[in-house]
Amino acid sequence: MTKTLNRRALCAGLLATAIVAPAFAAEPTDWPNRPLRVIIPFAPGGATDVAARIVGQELAKELGQPVVIENRPGGNNLIAARALLSSKPDGYTVMAAGADALSIVPLLYDAPYKVEQDFTFIASMMTAPYVLVARGDFPANNLKEFTERLRADGTKLNYGSFGVGSVTHLGTQMMLNQMGVSATMIPYPGGTAPAVQALVAKQIDFILTDVPGSLQFVKSGQLRAYAWTGNGLKGVLPELPTMAKAGLPNYFFDPYVGIIAPAGVPAPIAEKLSAAFKKVLTLESVRKDFESRGVVATYLPGSGLREQALTMAQQMQKVINENRISVK
Repeated sequence: MTKTLNRRALCAGLLATAIVAPAFAAEPTDWPNRPLRVIIPFAPGGATDVAARIVGQELAKELGQPVVIENRPGGNNLIAARALLSSKPDGYTVMAAGADALSIVPLLYDAPYKVEQDFTFIASMMTAPYVLVARGDFPANNLKEFTERLRADGTKLNYGSFGVGSVTHLGTQMMLNQMGVSATMIPYPGGTAPAVQALVAKQIDFILTDVPGSLQFVKSGQLRAYAWTGNGLKGVLPELPTMAKAGLPNYFFDPYVGIIAPAGVPAPIAEKLSAAFKKVLTLESVRKDFESRGVVATYLPGSGLREQALTMAQQMQKVINENRISVK
């Protein structure tokens, strides 16, 4: 059974937690005076982990304290979220949280938190542009022909995702809904690598995937790329259109990752931390390093991250309801 997202209640709660501190919170003037901890809800080596390590190195220079990356993968981001919630709201522990943790898990699972009450939103960190790719011999030269092929043979075609209720599952289903077609989802809980390998081996027909996992196969001709799901990357596959320009004017799907802390972090500390992230994420060296790895550095203040979470939650709630998606 899915949970209905109440925009007014969520907005009110998020406004209360986006860099807002309770009146009784201490506001130490010497913050930070010890190492900071960044919790990552994924295993080492993934896009979020690598990006956080790049940022962590520069953040340590900016704040004058070491930044420790702590990987807490598994449990649909819940293991990492519990670790964050058990920490003190003193600005020394944050989590790199994406669309899964903030916009999807609360809609499908009995999460041990309420996004609108239990977190302080610090800053957005990045977006991870996705690409629609198909097996190399898929009989379509562009998104229009791809849609027509699905309309004719959709019941026979399969797509890969990271599992029921995952970002890739819901993003793909949203695309299919707007196309007015259907296809069968095949889960690959291991993530990008096994799904891409299955596509290269022609075990499935198409997927939405990030750039690092698919670019080499697109360039070699083993996979066919049709469109960016969001804004895309200027320096990568420059000839590739966005979904909106290729024929789906209302489709926009750009998974985000931001930095959150437990609710109750004193406002001056949250603001100082957000300002430090802004300085790091706007460094040209960091932006280029991110892009070379297939992600985009996108600083927004806590209020901007809050809006990202709200907007995607609304998108995903609609997809969940329309397709009666449940994890139970």
